[in-house]
Amino acid sequence: MRPWTVVTLSDYGRDRLAYQGYDLLFDPLLEARTLPVQNTYVLRIQAAFALTDWLASKLPQHLRGSVWLDLAGPPERNQPKNPHAPERQRLQLDLVERVLTDESTRSDLLHFIRKALRLTHEQTEIVAWEAPRSLLLEVLPTMRRRLASDWSNWERLARITRSAGSRCQTSCRRISSAT
Repeated sequence: MRPWTVVTLSDYGRDRLAYQGYDLLFDPLLEARTLPVQNTYVLRIQAAFALTDWLASKLPQHLRGSVWLDLAGPPERNQPKNPHAPERQRLQLDLVERVLTDESTRSDLLHFIRKALRLTHEQTEIVAWEAPRSLLLEVLPTMRRRLASDWSNWERLARITRSAGSRCQTSCRRISSAT
């Protein structure tokens, strides 16, 4: 048996148009909507994901794994049973440092992002260099700092949260936004 749907409409108020055009409830015409895929903010997000794809493609085959988990926190927290996670994080740190210091590695990354997202040269430069949240001036330095410090602030936040319980949620948010 099919489920029943009951729609109650009124000739008054906000649903007046639906009341007058009740036949559209049974055969609606939906206008096509376009997604803002060329929006700079959307491109920055996609470029960050393309960066993780690039990092994964540069890792040796025998160390393949989740780059997402590698970049989400220390291996003892996110991947305690994976013996290759610390070595992968060291290799990713090396790649990030080379992107920040070596022009050929940086151009390799930007070429990868340009091809992956089908960007123009100008769009790639905007995503890579212009504020806010540029790939080369904010995303990669933050990634480098967290990988190099082995998420030292995360351990401090975990201790604070455990000791103070739910009372410190606002201060923990303040500390995490400062990092």
